[in-house]
Amino acid sequence: MEIGKKFLNHLSNLSVSIPVPQQRIQEVLAKQVKELEDIQVLITPEEIEISGHVLIKKLGFSRKQRVALFLAPQRVDGRIIYFNVLKVKPLDLEASNATYLSKPPFTHYEDRILRLDLSTLDLLQKTQYGSLRHLTLGYEEIKVGLGV
Repeated sequence: MEIGKKFLNHLSNLSVSIPVPQQRIQEVLAKQVKELEDIQVLITPEEIEISGHVLIKKLGFSRKQRVALFLAPQRVDGRIIYFNVLKVKPLDLEASNATYLSKPPFTHYEDRILRLDLSTLDLLQKTQYGSLRHLTLGYEEIKVGLGV
């Protein structure tokens, strides 16, 4: 009986590493975040930079403002990824961050933590079963560990 429990425990810890290139993340973000134009995603082993341009309209004039968001993965839980928000450019205020970074059900922002729900995206829709076990950053890709 002990052998069976150990085998099942070992089996439940197995995961398959799936690389997600930064171009694919750009495509998904372009569909989900309509306010952001010219989206660029840059992934390094230390952080993820998401940048683009927002159209600002004031007093009848409009101009494009470059914005950038710097994230570091914190943890994964099921199909939800938690990121530490390292910085936001050009303005990094909690009130504006909560307004602009919370896009339910896609994202939720609170206390410098950005929660991304992958079940709302088409990144992992082909795999209906399983949950995220780990997430690691590489050069120009994220490696997602998907387990049963």
